[in-house]
Amino acid sequence: MSWVSPTGLRWLFGWRLITPEIIAGIVSIGGISYKDTSYAPKFPVHVLAIHGTNEENYHGTVLGEIAFYYADTPSVRENLQNWAAFNNCSEYSEQENALDLVRLIRGNESNLIIYKNTETQCTVELWEVVNGVHVENYSSKMKEMLVDWMLARPKIRN
Repeated sequence: MSWVSPTGLRWLFGWRLITPEIIAGIVSIGGISYKDTSYAPKFPVHVLAIHGTNEENYHGTVLGEIAFYYADTPSVRENLQNWAAFNNCSEYSEQENALDLVRLIRGNESNLIIYKNTETQCTVELWEVVNGVHVENYSSKMKEMLVDWMLARPKIRN
């Protein structure tokens, strides 16, 4: 099982380097991709995005708005919808206050958004940290959840 885990700006480049023939999925913490969807993978790939709602790129950007961004970027939710479309996901669910990810905030501060392809079992998820920033102090529980998430999602064979 192979995974790609770009963070921040590296997400812009990491998702274009995907070789779905060998990659089981992508985990991105605080990253975003390009608005241009012409680089869609040819095979399903699991995606987990972990993103704070107070990050400067949460609502998307236009060229020149943020230094080092060389193209327009979609909002986090639009990016998630793009990946759901790439993976032909038809099932959708959203749960508010479903996850406890940040060490310094008591209780479940994060929303869980899931798109699923019921045929391939491919999932596209967002762990959305409400009022979260780009670099959070994630809990050890969150790190365990992250590893468990990856191990539960093997490479989808085509």
